[in-house]
Amino acid sequence: MNQLSQIISIDNAAVTRHIDILEREGLVKRESDANDRRKNIIRITDKGIIERTRPRQSPACKQYDQRRIHRSRDRAFKTY
Repeated sequence: MNQLSQIISIDNAAVTRHIDILEREGLVKRESDANDRRKNIIRITDKGIIERTRPRQSPACKQYDQRRIHRSRDRAFKTY
């Protein structure tokens, strides 16, 4: 984790917490280095790749979608 923390400029403990969360969510997996047991190898999982490549929706877009869904529901109820 030391090398990763240096690359992204946050302390080791913070990196470990973030990796723990990502691992619990199934987005990465942690493997021991066969040559050096002190090292961990962090690999992205298939789920992590999907989550990473899926476009993120801004809060404004989410609100717009929710309003649109509610309006269409209201119209559906009025027609019946």
